[in-house]
Amino acid sequence: MVLILMASGIVFADTYFTQEDIDKGLSFCKQYPVKLILGQNQITFSEQETPPVIIGGRTLIPGRALFEEMGGDVEWDAEKQNVEIKLDKQTVTLTIGSNVAWVNGEAKTLEVPSMIIDHDGDGFGSTMIPVRFTVESLGCKVEWADSSREVIITSPSETPLVDSVWGPDEPNDPNEPNDPNDPNELEDPNEPNELNGPEVPNDPNQPNKSEDKTSDNAVASFWEPFDFAPLKPLNEAARTKLIVIDLGHGGKDCGAIGHEKKADELYEKKVNLKVGLYLKEYLSEAGANFYMIRETDVYYTLLERAAFANERNAQLFVSLHNNSSEYNWPNGTEVHYYSKVNEEGLDEKQLYGIYSKNIADKVQKELLKTLGTFDRGIKNSPKLAVLNKTYMPAIIVEGAFMSNENDFEMIKTDEYAKRYAYAVAKGLITVMNETYQ
Repeated sequence: MVLILMASGIVFADTYFTQEDIDKGLSFCKQYPVKLILGQNQITFSEQETPPVIIGGRTLIPGRALFEEMGGDVEWDAEKQNVEIKLDKQTVTLTIGSNVAWVNGEAKTLEVPSMIIDHDGDGFGSTMIPVRFTVESLGCKVEWADSSREVIITSPSETPLVDSVWGPDEPNDPNEPNDPNDPNELEDPNEPNELNGPEVPNDPNQPNKSEDKTSDNAVASFWEPFDFAPLKPLNEAARTKLIVIDLGHGGKDCGAIGHEKKADELYEKKVNLKVGLYLKEYLSEAGANFYMIRETDVYYTLLERAAFANERNAQLFVSLHNNSSEYNWPNGTEVHYYSKVNEEGLDEKQLYGIYSKNIADKVQKELLKTLGTFDRGIKNSPKLAVLNKTYMPAIIVEGAFMSNENDFEMIKTDEYAKRYAYAVAKGLITVMNETYQ
């Protein structure tokens, strides 16, 4: 917005973000730029200005170009270190480093304050403001298109250019679960998504509905005795292959919700984390070389998850989830994969020695034996982001449905997490030992 000398007192809002957080956000957004769209036009910024950046799950922008393009007035007070934005009859005042903003003279609490960021180390910084709070306070609408990484601004009188899709860095409320219809990882908002299950509900006339006798017996078979026999160790060749483990959702993104607003309400992110920590134990015992993207309740975007695997030159990527539907009858287990071919026409086997389809098949078979759930099959799903943004063979495991009563009764137990993790570990070990000699 306004470039000022770093010496004038740069505030990085230490209470909210560390310099490491800022550097990480700048680095990631340099690789995957965020675009700012007003109407049908992209707002451009000078090379000196810090471009839009996502830090700690919050998008900040240099606002002068945007608001002046909208016909507003932007004024910077160097002494007070604040910026005042006027648009029509609305006025918003933001102070660097303060979590209090003023909207038409009324104090409002910010989740993240404005800050000054020097993106290129030239001694000048840009005043960066939280886009969602500011834009909505001025009576406009803001939307996020994750596949194109676009922040789309429209006035209330305009028709939105895309469906209302909040990206993972701009949820409606960080303390509330994400919209179950939010396809934040897809190229097409009408395609299935990973947020509450990568598949839209099947037709009730299809055989995988709850009336199916196989799925009706899922809980009964789950409680049958199970032998957690020691897993075979990985062979020497397989031990050299890096596996990246992604535990779906986390932090402000709770994923699917089982029994929402009931006494036993359960967030998918917690289930995925429990499964992942058990998986960590099993893979460690087998001598696997692996990297856990998260081991606590923290949030990463889908692109960040893919980037973690790509930057580490992983050979396998495994994302753990649990499914959900707007209907209560879909149930069972499925694994998604993407048969990749690079620009030179080389497939996964030629590049990494293994096919993602084979991984999915082995893991699915072990899950069915271990959980006793209905078989929803393995599915080639090229539009799921963590599959198409990773270079290596990758799978997404959907253990069971949070929205199905029978499945949920299993999911909420610790036994389910152990069995889920054991099955994934056994499937990975089996396919890797068979493939890498």
